[in-house]
Amino acid sequence: MTIVTNVAQVTVCVALFGSGFKLVNCTERTNMDAVVLTTELAREIADETTRILGHHVLITDANARVIGSGDPTRIGTVHEASVAVLQTGTAASHDAEQAAALVGVLPGITMPIVLDGAVVGTVGITGPPAQVVKLGRLVQRQTEILLRESQFQRMRLLRANRLNQLVRDVVEFDPRLVDEQIVQASGMELGYDLTQPRVAIAFEVQPGPESYPSSVRAIGEIFGARMDLVAELATGRYVVLHHVSQSHSAEEKARHAAELLRERHGITVHIGIGEAGTGVAALAASYADAVAALRLGRGRAATQIHEIGDLRVAQMLDSVSAQARERFTRSQLAPLTGENDFSVLRATLVAWCEAGCNLVATAQRLDIHRNTVIYRLDKISRLTGRDVREPRIAVALYLACLMVGG
Repeated sequence: MTIVTNVAQVTVCVALFGSGFKLVNCTERTNMDAVVLTTELAREIADETTRILGHHVLITDANARVIGSGDPTRIGTVHEASVAVLQTGTAASHDAEQAAALVGVLPGITMPIVLDGAVVGTVGITGPPAQVVKLGRLVQRQTEILLRESQFQRMRLLRANRLNQLVRDVVEFDPRLVDEQIVQASGMELGYDLTQPRVAIAFEVQPGPESYPSSVRAIGEIFGARMDLVAELATGRYVVLHHVSQSHSAEEKARHAAELLRERHGITVHIGIGEAGTGVAALAASYADAVAALRLGRGRAATQIHEIGDLRVAQMLDSVSAQARERFTRSQLAPLTGENDFSVLRATLVAWCEAGCNLVATAQRLDIHRNTVIYRLDKISRLTGRDVREPRIAVALYLACLMVGG
């Protein structure tokens, strides 16, 4: 086979396996060859190039130990020809006579693998040096390209992992256990000033085929500003620490994300929004509020987006002990709970109070005729023995309705 054919096949080889190599465990390490030039990646490169070129290719680490080879029996051995190449950083060729004088070396060419100015290993290809020199240079360059891509992906994953951990440190912040300044310093290292005003937005994605990867992409697409932090806390649960700006409200951005998920991927998402805060402690409180809004708002309205500012009363009532809640709701609603249409009466009471005890507004909220509202209010007043049009009575019944849920 000719040199040109080999070059084309090497290019095809890189296209085939270049995007499919696997990354190492993303833990911080300082030794570059241990981090980037992994045995798994070296074996994949060596196996594929050997198969396509018909010439044995081997790859060594920075200690001249073979970590990838078209000849599996050479894995783990020391490639003597690589020792000088690693020391000098220059390629070396060996004809049959020269190779015979070295242990475990075949005729061919050995070249350094250089990343960021450091020699991290070598790549060798067997054959008459004059014939394989161009092939060797191509394999060397393609190996370095693949390793740079591996390094780039690893660093990107490392940063993503650190950002996820930063967000966890914020939302789980406990001043009794951690100094706030430590968390702020971690944010600054990643380029985020946590003293800037932000609001926590909690996303809960309903399970579905491939819904979670799509959710990550869509949420990151909407909240992709340089000052927003986006993280996946658990399967189907995401949080955004959104930098407060004048151009778009948190609710607008959240609605945009929900629409994108629904239209593009058919994914249903529920969203809770906390209140804006400055500093780590305030952001932790904002996240707690966002989660509370998500839970409390789910049964109260058809909307998928719930802001804690609209649910403060429900949040306060939720903090009351179970015994106190039971006594209060029984005292207010006992005459109504036995009715077959209790859920309808409860919805009417809630709408009546939230509409300011206005008949027209209540009818509009419930999408019914005002006479139907009058009928239901009269029924509630008759069953309870109290005039629901009296604000003091209406508020007590309203709070009880919130406690029992929908």
